[in-house]
Amino acid sequence: LIDADSRARIVCSKDMTRECLREVDNLDIHTPPYDTIFIRGEPIIADHYETIQSDRAEKYGFRSLASIPIVSENRILGAINVASREYSEIIPENRDILIAIGKELGSTLERMQNREAFEQSEKNFQTLVKNAPDAILVATDHRFVYVNAEAVRFFGATSEEQLLSTPA
Repeated sequence: LIDADSRARIVCSKDMTRECLREVDNLDIHTPPYDTIFIRGEPIIADHYETIQSDRAEKYGFRSLASIPIVSENRILGAINVASREYSEIIPENRDILIAIGKELGSTLERMQNREAFEQSEKNFQTLVKNAPDAILVATDHRFVYVNAEAVRFFGATSEEQLLSTPA
């Protein structure tokens, strides 16, 4: 996934050597060929990988490789990288499936990030209201549903519950 510093970081991997992970983790997304995926949002499909990167193909046994952008609403969040040690080509149907997965994963990640941001915003708001130096009361249907400690003090109540039971 792309971090705040515009670096691509590996967050999950399977069957990759530590050496290979070190080689491809923490990449500058503006450096070719990674800019193709992370800036332009275009997949890279490398059939017959040995003809493209013979040293890596030999070192790690890769025969084909696909790097697919994870996209949500035209925003590139990261990439799915799939390498095969068995097949020299990634057939068109599998390419289409990988691209669809990248889009679906992007939408899911976006929803998760939005939810986390909303929950954090809600916590920040609650902390602000709770610790505000002013009396804050929230009413719904002519009943107080929330009062902060300063409201309790301001109205001379003995507890929040005492104000919450009072009509607004």
